Amino acid sequence: MNVLVVGAGSVGQVFGHHLQLAGAHVTFFVREQYVAATGQGFTLYPLNDRGARDRPVRFEDFEVLSDIAAVAERPWDHVYLCIPATGLQGAWFEALVKAVADAVLVSLTPGLNDRAYVHAHFRSERVVTGMIGFSSYPGPLEGESLPEPGTVYWFPPLMPSPFEGARGSVESVVGLLRQGGLPATVDQKLPQKVAYPTAALMSFISGLELEAWSFDALRKSARLKVVSAAIRETVAILNAHQNSRAPLALRLIGSPVFKLGLPLAQGVTPFDFEAFLRVHFLKVRAQTLVLLADYIALAEKHHLPSKHLQALAGDLQSLPEQVEAA
Repeated sequence: MNVLVVGAGSVGQVFGHHLQLAGAHVTFFVREQYVAATGQGFTLYPLNDRGARDRPVRFEDFEVLSDIAAVAERPWDHVYLCIPATGLQGAWFEALVKAVADAVLVSLTPGLNDRAYVHAHFRSERVVTGMIGFSSYPGPLEGESLPEPGTVYWFPPLMPSPFEGARGSVESVVGLLRQGGLPATVDQKLPQKVAYPTAALMSFISGLELEAWSFDALRKSARLKVVSAAIRETVAILNAHQNSRAPLALRLIGSPVFKLGLPLAQGVTPFDFEAFLRVHFLKVRAQTLVLLADYIALAEKHHLPSKHLQALAGDLQSLPEQVEAA
């Protein structure tokens, strides 16, 4: 099984490692400036393993490519797109899909229109769409003790990564991931299900960044009402766009829920959840802004209000650019 992983960030490393554990021959496709660093291998901390912070594992023995022509010279069984939504479109993607035309293409990007875009450029029966069901980040986080820097990741219990697609394609992807120890499941209703939590998350992340990534500050801020109202706007927008109905939890969400839930969030994960969100989403602020813009455009299309979404997007856009150290 020859597998190409596009992108060697925290997410790509986790997928690559577990695909290798399943017996696949893994190759990373990265930009030229990242070839040398990727080729040195990765240090990983799988937090589901007891004592993982003291005993990291090495992920090596894979290949690294940066040239589409070299990709086209080889046969590929699976290709995993481990990149942000902002990196999906462009001439490079059109060249890639031609180079891997016989593979199963696994799209993991969260953009509202990404699934349709991938299907428009690749054979639908060979496209699998997935949602990342784990947390991964470049460690250590502030205050975290690790023997050496590396990628830390955690699979939440009873929350496998869901995938959808044509039966043969999606079952081959899920089967391989499970074989490598990455929890995965088939869920053919994924496109409708994932849209709502993704939209809610973008509003929440926007508010959190505007309050300096502090749960406590957001909980006490007047901006919390804006975030709650923006989530309700996205629920109405997606209901109209998908001709569907949001999950009950999102229909009931509001400031009181956040005020009760935010203090508990830190105890749910085996790492500092605030710090994780800052490290992860600060790097992909452009993706957050693109998704907010998509929801606002859909609101206009369906003649629905979006003033709270617009307020979050405008305030977020006005923040200075920041670079989070990895």
